[in-house]
Amino acid sequence: MSAATAWTALGTTGTRRTGARPSLHAVSRPVRRARHQASYWAQRGVVGSLLAATILVVTLSVALSPARPEAQGWTTVEVGANSTLWELAREHPIPGLDTRTTVDRIQARNGLVSPTLMPGQSVLVPDRPPSGVTVASR
Repeated sequence: MSAATAWTALGTTGTRRTGARPSLHAVSRPVRRARHQASYWAQRGVVGSLLAATILVVTLSVALSPARPEAQGWTTVEVGANSTLWELAREHPIPGLDTRTTVDRIQARNGLVSPTLMPGQSVLVPDRPPSGVTVASR
């Protein structure tokens, strides 16, 4: 057959039918799919790169963050009348922490389920900071 003759194909019933050549749409479809796949993987590459950069930033920020302040030592004090954990935390601060966090640390260290103290009760409190250290209180 020559190029000038009609295109022939088998129909769904198995009979021969003649018609026009296949459309350009059918011919160009694999090219579009290839382009689509390329953009799909390019998008995945961008997403993967962003994910890797995020993980790197989080890891570095955790690794380079300053150490959490801790008490240098603990000492036992006897609770006086009308004393509160807040007063004890202000009298025995942990350098670098605010009073609320110091209260939480004293409560956790002593296993207290309530901030209520009884007169005569023994409580572990942070050692007082050295005289040259300034402590911020809120």
